[in-house]
Amino acid sequence: MADSFAGGPATSAAPIRQRSIDWVEIARFITLGYGGLIVLGLVILSLVGQHINVPYTDGDTGETMYLTGNPGPFFAILSVIVGAVFILITWLTKFFVARIVFLIFDGLAILGTLPGLSSGQAITALSTVDLLIDLGYGAVLIMSLMSPRAAAKT
Repeated sequence: MADSFAGGPATSAAPIRQRSIDWVEIARFITLGYGGLIVLGLVILSLVGQHINVPYTDGDTGETMYLTGNPGPFFAILSVIVGAVFILITWLTKFFVARIVFLIFDGLAILGTLPGLSSGQAITALSTVDLLIDLGYGAVLIMSLMSPRAAAKT
């Protein structure tokens, strides 16, 4: 070690390891990020949709009345439950069998989107983003199944 500071060649006895991409960690990151976006959307719905007026017609009088509801607490509770489910899915992603199951579900989600595209229905921005996320997530899951996992850090 002293030779390297004195101008001598710096060599190391440890072999140089090539780091590979840890696709499992990328899949976990995508899962957590997608879950975070869904939870954020539910929180926004709970804050924005404070009062909803639903018209209904009274059968006896024929008069139209409005029923007022507050779905905010429902969306807030739902966001906590969905967040917990996505945290569980993120944890399960490190297991091989779980990634196979998630890949099957992702493939089904992609196949469920395709009939809407081929029938000429209007494609919304959210459905396009959702399809792109599903395609990317599926590709990452395939790579996580095919490539060896990087060695654990010690």
